[in-house]
Amino acid sequence: MDAAIIVNSDLNIETIILLGIMTVVLLFMSAMASGSEVAFFSLTRNEVDAFAARNDASARRVNDLLANPDRLLATILVANNMVNICLVIIATQLVNELLIFQSSVWEFVFNSVIITFLLLLFGEIMPKVMSQTNPVKMAQFLSLPLKFMRWVVYPIASILITTSSRVSRLATRNAEISIEELADAVDL
Repeated sequence: MDAAIIVNSDLNIETIILLGIMTVVLLFMSAMASGSEVAFFSLTRNEVDAFAARNDASARRVNDLLANPDRLLATILVANNMVNICLVIIATQLVNELLIFQSSVWEFVFNSVIITFLLLLFGEIMPKVMSQTNPVKMAQFLSLPLKFMRWVVYPIASILITTSSRVSRLATRNAEISIEELADAVDL
């Protein structure tokens, strides 16, 4: 019986190292995006006020990011999704460089289940837990890369913000009820 997975005998070490480094960097970027979402949006009113009272560089960055929460959230979501898509593609390429699959089931397990598990554990769950335990320090630490990412994903984030604002306005307008309708509902 043949083995379901075979180590590739024609390994290109340079390609494997490059793909490995890219995978680690993208995983770190995914962790930063996931952690920043929790860090910034779990700050208490007192913590936000404390940032506003300070005048150091990290506090100014945090205040600037918090000044527009819609743009901040759009930046985080767009950046995280872009990074995660790239991460899955690069990690899949790395696995395919290292291993030869005799069965599509094993290829699916490695390229979907294992990569997704690693992404969820190291790119989502652990950073969110770390950020939840100390949101002030994480917000300060992540403010600089997040400002850079805000600049990078600005065009896509702007479209997302505009679209969601219009949908929200339409939903709100359609959800409004008149006094007469409310009175009729109470009478019923």
